[in-house]
Amino acid sequence: MGKEQVIYWDSATPGLGLRITGKQVKSYIFEMRVKGKSVRTTLGRFMTLQLEQAQAEAIRLRKLAEEGIDPRGQKFLPASSDQESHSAVQLSLW
Repeated sequence: MGKEQVIYWDSATPGLGLRITGKQVKSYIFEMRVKGKSVRTTLGRFMTLQLEQAQAEAIRLRKLAEEGIDPRGQKFLPASSDQESHSAVQLSLW
């Protein structure tokens, strides 16, 4: 059997998606073409990374990708946040 997954793309941030696996693991991902090749990297788990952090990181990685730099080799250290969970309002953006 193949890997089951669904990706919900953020309409506000090109390249940013929320991937949900068959086992219901939710992670933010970034995907874009770099030098004609599609590349994808995982930004972090849904419950540990805030939507705003994922969007900011996707914007940063998009700029690198547009310069021809593969974003998969870039280190991501998200800023800490006091908020522990995501609201239904944030999820509805997808």
